Amino acid sequence: MFVDDIAKYKTAQIILDDLTLIDTYLIEQKPKIYFACKALNYRTLNKPPKWEGNRHLSVYVKWSISDGKLKHELIFNNPLLVRGNQVAETLKKVLSQLKVVSTCNLDEKNVHDFSIVSSI
Repeated sequence: MFVDDIAKYKTAQIILDDLTLIDTYLIEQKPKIYFACKALNYRTLNKPPKWEGNRHLSVYVKWSISDGKLKHELIFNNPLLVRGNQVAETLKKVLSQLKVVSTCNLDEKNVHDFSIVSSI
């Protein structure tokens, strides 16, 4: 959708009718494109664990264990191919293997880069 004349968008249906599928979008015809992303906050240590849904992620955190410590890697090269539930399930599994049951259990002994935790 291109908002050349905002006044013509009086209803949600008009907006939906004017959407362009990404498969048919031609950057050469309309080179101005804006893309915004929203964070997906994981509260996997809550009982029960929760997060804001299973949406596709533009950037995600690949959680793993290395040398007995929680390790994270930001993945930028697979936009919209990984969904929120997949990342959450991996995080829950990794935390369980490390026997982490609350943020109080995260420290220099079990986290590779403690700077991601020290501000909690």
